[in-house]
Amino acid sequence: MTPLPLRGGGEPNQSAFWRGRIKVTKTATLNCESRQSAITGNPKNASEGSPLLELGCVLQNSDIHVWYADLAAAPAAKSLYCLLDEKEHQRASLFKVRAAHDEFVTSRAFLRLAIGCYLEMDPPDVRFRVTEQGKPELAGPSNIRFNLTHTEGAAALAITRVHAVGIDIERIRQDIAALEIADSFFSRIESEWLHSQPRSQLIPAFFACWTAKEACVKACGRGFSMPLHTFSVAPRAPHNKLEFQICGDLRDPVSLTIRSLKLGPEIVGAVAVEGNGLRLRVGKWPWA
Repeated sequence: MTPLPLRGGGEPNQSAFWRGRIKVTKTATLNCESRQSAITGNPKNASEGSPLLELGCVLQNSDIHVWYADLAAAPAAKSLYCLLDEKEHQRASLFKVRAAHDEFVTSRAFLRLAIGCYLEMDPPDVRFRVTEQGKPELAGPSNIRFNLTHTEGAAALAITRVHAVGIDIERIRQDIAALEIADSFFSRIESEWLHSQPRSQLIPAFFACWTAKEACVKACGRGFSMPLHTFSVAPRAPHNKLEFQICGDLRDPVSLTIRSLKLGPEIVGAVAVEGNGLRLRVGKWPWA
């Protein structure tokens, strides 16, 4: 990792450093495609328009920015620890397994570095708060909305202006009881759809559905007050795209747009955002 440049007072100007990295590091752009299968139909490049790294953290009201971070490629967790605040230090101390501790520290540092770029603030100066439903948000006046997710060595961050957003990623595993989980927790529409999938497509279809549902719950910010069986994200004719559909008596119904993500050979995910007509751009976080 390149040493951080110092400003007059001798402190690292970390926001300026990472904004510079994002503007000049074009080779780190991730080739992300929307999921190709019975889930979304034809493949589509998830990074529309200008590569995310070239935008320099310029976020329009019609944009959704998704940053993917390879946590294994990050600097050592101990070098990132100083970016976290006291509450995060306390949370980190609760992890008894070193790998889990380091992944937490790295993912929180990634969040602070990225948000700091958009706010033009040093990462330690970014302040968060948690809603009554447990969803993190920025403290103080800002129209930036975000959501962070991580799984076994990877993290992803979705950022918008004004629009509520949720994101979830998972590493695909073959040893999962997909149909049993769907029958117990998914809506009837989703369960029937998964039962109709060919054996070769069952696991990818399950994870696409699961991540889309998790992203929707996180976008709504309602936590366990929004049971998974009360809405569906299964594809609907004629375009075979994932669509948000309320199945039960859900209070304060919302309108969400869902986009599937493929962030690597074994990592899939989804982003859900309030409204429609937004432009999605995806990039890989430039650790070095």
